[in-house]
Amino acid sequence: NDQAAGYYASALELLDASHAGPDDHRRLDLLIGRGEAERRAGDPGYRQSLLDAARLARRLGDTRALARSAVANTLGNVWTGVLVVDADRVEMLHAALDAVGEEDLPLRARLLATLGLELAWEPDPE
Repeated sequence: NDQAAGYYASALELLDASHAGPDDHRRLDLLIGRGEAERRAGDPGYRQSLLDAARLARRLGDTRALARSAVANTLGNVWTGVLVVDADRVEMLHAALDAVGEEDLPLRARLLATLGLELAWEPDPE
C-alpha cells in the first residue's frame, strides 16, 4: 500500500507537470486511489487526499466519486478510540446524499448507514 500510494502521488505530479487543469477528471481518480492506498498503509495524509477528492467530485458533479471518497474517508473511530464527529466527513456525506437523491437506492443506503455511524458519536441526539 505504501508503494501504491507513492505511485499515485507520482501520477499526480506527472498530471501537474503536463499542465492539466485543477478540474481534470483524471485527478479525481488519482486522488481517490491515493487516499485509499494511504489509508490502508496507515498514512494520515489519506484524510486530506480523500477530502480533496470529494471537493473535486462535487465541483465536477461526479456523484459516484463523491460518494466513494466520502465513504472511504474515515477517522476510524471504533479502532482509534476517538469518539468525536468528523464534521468534514459529515459535510461530504450530506453532499453525496444530495447528489445521489433517490436515483441510486443501494448507494443512498450505504451513504445513510455511513452517516449514521459517524453521527453515533454526536452527544446531541437531535
